[in-house]
Amino acid sequence: MRYEPLLLVDRPLNSSLSFRKLTIQLKVQLAQRSRPRHFVLTADLPIAIHSGSVEASTAADSQADPNLAVLIDLEELSISSFQVIGGLVRYAHNVRTKLVAFLNSILNSLAASSDNYENYVLWAPPGTGKTFMIESLHSKHKEQFDYFYFNGTKQTREDFEQRVQAAKAISGRPVLCFFDELDGEVSSSWACEAAFNMLRLNSERPNQQIVCVIGGSASGGLDRMMELIRGFQNKGSDLIDCIGRGTGYKLAVPELDAGDKILLFAKTVLEVRNTTAPVLGIEKLALYRLLLDKECLSARGVVALARLIANNRLAASENRITLSHMFERDDPSYRSFARGLESVESVLKTDIVSLTLT
Repeated sequence: MRYEPLLLVDRPLNSSLSFRKLTIQLKVQLAQRSRPRHFVLTADLPIAIHSGSVEASTAADSQADPNLAVLIDLEELSISSFQVIGGLVRYAHNVRTKLVAFLNSILNSLAASSDNYENYVLWAPPGTGKTFMIESLHSKHKEQFDYFYFNGTKQTREDFEQRVQAAKAISGRPVLCFFDELDGEVSSSWACEAAFNMLRLNSERPNQQIVCVIGGSASGGLDRMMELIRGFQNKGSDLIDCIGRGTGYKLAVPELDAGDKILLFAKTVLEVRNTTAPVLGIEKLALYRLLLDKECLSARGVVALARLIANNRLAASENRITLSHMFERDDPSYRSFARGLESVESVLKTDIVSLTLT
């Protein structure tokens, strides 16, 4: 029986990093070579290196804590580097790529000369910017097409139907219509019928491109959203049949991950303080608290906390956010939270993530 350890280091060893933890994955292959049949035992063991010595990491290491994995190598955030369109940002490159491809597909449909259905479905978790994304598309290309926004949960039936008539009255110019929250139960009956009158127009007007996007945030994702709409009376099923054929006409925007929350928090703080006293950095321990805060599970919660800190907790003379800013003054939970950070502090120390909008 023979053990063959393979050390996989995620970055070169450097003496200047003697007091920073480096993650090493130790892959152990256990093979019994004396027999034709053998088995392999694989284990990922987090290891910490301190000035040449090797010691086992605690459970708080980045291998055990995904929040630490995001923060440990994060040194700076240049917000514009994460831009999708307008002020919409996402942390992961593959997510940004999907969103940009979807928006480009809409632009291509608006520029096409076709009597096929060129309508889209867009699902996104609440507060992740689906409305802002479509409005930003129009803001950037408003010389090329007209835009109408519909929301049966915020608009009266009369207002909704008047907007449909206004959109139908446009001639000789492409039109983009966004039917937001069409999976809402309150307006489902009459909103679907009114929306259907727009979605079918592209097949009736070959000389004018009319593109509609159906937006929703139903619990259960894109498939559940389409199931709800199809089940509505008054054209729900017909409306879904007007969606363009192919995978490019449907998009489910991913939930915010840890990187997105950090990015959204930083962007909001910078925007609030940009004209007064710019914030230059955020302590990693503060960002760690953000990722654990149950009030910040949604995008709206993250934005609300960022605005609260920038407006009320951060003094005009302060240019960085620390762990203490994440709590109300004299909040007893601050001390109890700080006491439980011994193992985390050894990884993050007092590192600061520097911030810029551009």
